[in-house]
Amino acid sequence: MTLIKVNNRGQQDNLGRRNLMINGDMRIAQRGHTKTGLTGAGYHTVDRVHFAVNSAGTWTVSREADAPAGSGLVYSHKAQCTTADTSLSGAEYVLFQQRIEGQNLQHLEWNTSATKKVTLSFWFKTSKTGTYTCELAQPGSGTLVFNGQQITVSSANTWTKYELTYDGQPSSIGGAIPNSAGIGLYLLIWYAAGTTYSSGTFNSNTWHSTSANRAAGNTNGADSTSNNFYITGLQLEVGETASDFEHLTYSEQLSLCHRYYWTSYTDGAAAQNAGSTSDGNSNTLYWVKDGTNSYATFGTTTFPTRMRANPSANIYNATSGSVNSATRDGTNFTAQVYFSRSHTMAGGHGGVSVGNAQGIHYHMTADSEL
Repeated sequence: MTLIKVNNRGQQDNLGRRNLMINGDMRIAQRGHTKTGLTGAGYHTVDRVHFAVNSAGTWTVSREADAPAGSGLVYSHKAQCTTADTSLSGAEYVLFQQRIEGQNLQHLEWNTSATKKVTLSFWFKTSKTGTYTCELAQPGSGTLVFNGQQITVSSANTWTKYELTYDGQPSSIGGAIPNSAGIGLYLLIWYAAGTTYSSGTFNSNTWHSTSANRAAGNTNGADSTSNNFYITGLQLEVGETASDFEHLTYSEQLSLCHRYYWTSYTDGAAAQNAGSTSDGNSNTLYWVKDGTNSYATFGTTTFPTRMRANPSANIYNATSGSVNSATRDGTNFTAQVYFSRSHTMAGGHGGVSVGNAQGIHYHMTADSEL
């Protein structure tokens, strides 16, 4: 059932599933809660958050139990500078990102005459006052086109909610959002930007393709090891007004994240520390029987939801955490992994007695991120 509210302008607002972001409350963190020594790009802690550093210091990211009072939110994504870069140049940057599938964005009707506006809202806290760029980037033409707006942080270490409305992409620039399981839109929040992206002129809420204009005037958030950034309550929705944050149940949020990344063990734990090898709630366990050979074992794990694309998958020894090994009744064996979007088959060699049933214990991850 869809809830319809008639607002005071006599219009109807659709209050069904509206947040285009996933895990905007930073609740799910399957990969763990802290990652240190970051100098590159990737998914590290909080699900769906892609954190990217390019020659702009060293960073630690974490999921923190720190959120604005009265918001109903509990967690936030934190980025902490641990090695500073006081003079940014060239293509250096620090970026908070989320990437959205193109097939989830077709109702925006961008690159047509019916293009719709979208509104971004989020809570933000930082020790470094200044100006930060919040940008949408669309790759439909094969070359990114951009639309950015900037926020001004005037009070350090204070949770503040920001709401920004963006014009939809017109047909005069770029191409249509691809109707596929690939990237349809990037949200980027610039914590630091080198001259490649900041040496031009910033034009707020304007679609363009000039890299030098993207983050002009952006504060250098990488210039001190005292700098930290917290974000939560991330929401992107159709329309010109920010609605209250869309709180989903834990199971709903986790299921959405499982399309992109899945572990067979307890969220946030290391593979070898996720539970004993007999704990069916925190590791995958299957029984096999080989009637003809003494060296081959196989078993299948079905993912809880169909993944975005064929994932890369690893099996971890449930005791040592070693990659692509598992434990068979206390004896390790080397595992081989075959996978599809729906399931993974794991195979191994060594130590299986002919005709005997064996218990195989392992932990597993499957990665199908954008």
